[in-house]
Amino acid sequence: MKIFYGVQGTGNGHIARARMMAKELELAGIETTFLFSGRATDGYFDMDVFKDYQLRTGLTFITNHGEDRKKEGPPRRWRAAAFAGAIPGRSVKAQ
Repeated sequence: MKIFYGVQGTGNGHIARARMMAKELELAGIETTFLFSGRATDGYFDMDVFKDYQLRTGLTFITNHGEDRKKEGPPRRWRAAAFAGAIPGRSVKAQ
């Protein structure tokens, strides 16, 4: 079995859960490709468990003093997902 596992990497919570899943999926003999998005490429650490993982620019949420800025309209710094080509035979078009 093969799994393509996407992780939003803005904080550390999703990555911490993915680390545990990576270990269990490997023990189960499941071939897993991990893709991370949401932070600068030099901001990831302790990534050995993910083996040959992929990084993409993705949607990053912007907050102001802990409040989601969507009330003010879309933040200028939001970036559209750039996952095109991440999954063989699939492409993502910007809306």
